[in-house]
Amino acid sequence: MNAPKRSRARVLRPEGLKKLREQIRSHEAEENSGFKYTLERLGELTGLDPETVKNVLDGKGSDKRTIARCFESFGLTLEDSDHIPATQAVAATADPNFVGRDEALMDLNALVSRQAKVIVIQARGGVGKTTLARKYLQQEFGSFLEFPIAKETKDIASIEVLIEEKLRQLGEEPGREFLVSLDRLKRKLQAERIGILIDNLEPALDSAGKFIEAHRRYVELLRVLSDPSVKSLTLITSRERLREADVTVQHYALRSLDVQAWEQFFQSRNINVETPALAALHNAYGEMQRQWTFSVGQC
Repeated sequence: MNAPKRSRARVLRPEGLKKLREQIRSHEAEENSGFKYTLERLGELTGLDPETVKNVLDGKGSDKRTIARCFESFGLTLEDSDHIPATQAVAATADPNFVGRDEALMDLNALVSRQAKVIVIQARGGVGKTTLARKYLQQEFGSFLEFPIAKETKDIASIEVLIEEKLRQLGEEPGREFLVSLDRLKRKLQAERIGILIDNLEPALDSAGKFIEAHRRYVELLRVLSDPSVKSLTLITSRERLREADVTVQHYALRSLDVQAWEQFFQSRNINVETPALAALHNAYGEMQRQWTFSVGQC
């Protein structure tokens, strides 16, 4: 009887994946005006099928020779410490708090590949907008800037103060005037590829989806973040649609998780899901989501 064939699939360790992604970003900055390569372009550069390159960069694994080809295409040498067997990686990297969002991650990648600078992830509360945004930015950038919006309108921080703080985080000195600080931020974002999160936007919006009068200067920030010349990517989470006519954003409607994702989540916590109650609960939640989506679409 023949012995079972051993899987040769390998997966990059976090350190190896970071090394490859940073090298690709360096090439994008030097040879692609800072814009992210499309999967098709990555395929051309490596001589591999675009989906194969995507599997390597998404941590889904491939054979060692393919991973080495990706490294060599960007001037790197694959070391033994850069990768581990795929079977070992599954157990090490599984995140029980983030399930069922592979399609959403791919959708965001597609928007970014079409040069989207600002993406508004829109959904009702509890769907997972912030979790998705943080996961994507962490995956793409490692670390990112966050402009927090308060839970209550009365607690929203002034954009002037926030920009000063973010400039200092980036090692830049803010200007004495708001527009000077904004220009310095823009120049920084034109020079470096930086991830940005603006979480929970709706307290700053009025019923028409525009910034309330006290915080109209947030529009100036979004003009900078959506400028075609910047290399940054901004994800905004909001329950409401942003309707500022002179700001270019892409809206992404985040759907609720399917029942299989719910089952996976509960099973990871050793909770019995072999019951019709879970399906009934999921259906009821899904109906609420459909009603919310319909009402948003009518606005």
